[in-house]
Amino acid sequence: MVWDMHVETVPELCNPTLWRYKGEGNANVILALRSPHERFGGVVLRLRKGGVLMHDEQQTPEMPSFLISYTRDVLVPLFGNQYTGETKLLQVTPEFLQSLAEAIEPSRPAKRRHIGIDVHQEFALLMPDYTVFTSSAGVTLAVELKPKWGFIPTSSFIKPENSVKRLTCRTCMHQHLRHMQGDQTVEIIDYCPLDLFSCDESRLRKSLPQLIKLAGNKFKLFIQGEKIDIGQDGWHTKLNEFFQITNDFVNDSHQSNTPYQLFVDLLVKAIVNEQGLFQRLRSLQKSLDSLDIEGIYLLDLIQQGQLLEPNLEEWKKTVEVYLKRMEETAAGPLVLKDMTLDEQRQSLYEYLLSATLKDCSIMFSFQKPDDNCDRTLSGSLFNHSDDVKRLEIGNILDYVEYRVKLLDLDPKSVTKLPYYYDLDTEIVKCYQKRELHRECYE
Repeated sequence: MVWDMHVETVPELCNPTLWRYKGEGNANVILALRSPHERFGGVVLRLRKGGVLMHDEQQTPEMPSFLISYTRDVLVPLFGNQYTGETKLLQVTPEFLQSLAEAIEPSRPAKRRHIGIDVHQEFALLMPDYTVFTSSAGVTLAVELKPKWGFIPTSSFIKPENSVKRLTCRTCMHQHLRHMQGDQTVEIIDYCPLDLFSCDESRLRKSLPQLIKLAGNKFKLFIQGEKIDIGQDGWHTKLNEFFQITNDFVNDSHQSNTPYQLFVDLLVKAIVNEQGLFQRLRSLQKSLDSLDIEGIYLLDLIQQGQLLEPNLEEWKKTVEVYLKRMEETAAGPLVLKDMTLDEQRQSLYEYLLSATLKDCSIMFSFQKPDDNCDRTLSGSLFNHSDDVKRLEIGNILDYVEYRVKLLDLDPKSVTKLPYYYDLDTEIVKCYQKRELHRECYE
């Protein structure tokens, strides 16, 4: 059942030959149009994978209609429309989904093939493809950042033996645990997300090359919608497709003229230009996580196992109560034993909201401008022009046009709380065993 939701019925888009595999996570597969559609522009299709439970008569966090409502009623009040983007429901059929599943199977990573597309879902999510501009003005360069935690916790419920959490940020500690557990993609590097959130130019110029080196799911690069493997030798030469630098310019001895340095310079200026977004994200992460997972785990609701998945109305109320509290005079220190069950539930749901924001992505899409280009497509499902901004560069590009959006904003489940607590404990223990004392600064 779809509640208060317009459903797109677009037969033209239910053609399996239009779509190609773009990527996937644990719960969803993302498909992109093989080329920008003359009517619909660049869009992606998000399909739920099998094994995600559904309920016929109520909206659950897995339902596409729930996710659209969650964005509109929970995230937009926190960030505004300009960063959360637009999403629509597309009605799909089992035949279409089965054909898609068979067509994309060879393109999927082997480690993901044990779970395929759920061919019984009635609706899919249709979203703009932010790795490409819809116009034909030029090449699109897009970067997807997963900044992770942007703050040092200060909760009074952090145990004295875990006080390192007040000194070293979560990401800097976590890389040591992943390395110890044998994750071959993890290299201990001098990258701290607090440098990214600072939006300070000197700290950005130090940290961005480290983040690019880290790559993985924390940094992804796309040229004209195609993901670039940063681990390959000479990957940076692909940047020429965007910057269109002549050989004479590339061979110039001045370091700032290389495509790589121009790329870093572009990112630095874009992040500084969007410091309001980064500061808002950090502020929300921190203020929504006022208890820390150690404090959350002391709540009676947790101890007594009274955990229920919040419905949409409860999520809306959580944001309303939070925003009202932020407008009021700062309250005194929290006393857990004095908290009502409603107050405990509020803290718990705020923590889950913070967990979503700690795991979200920020997508920057860049294109060199074309004053003669009309970005408004006739019949387009999405408005592709209102969110375009201009960024002064001052090098060979002079300026670029860009978009910035928040992605990966799905709600987190209460069932993940034990995992969050156990992971927090493991991270701290591992870091303490190594007797490290890195000091991170907001």
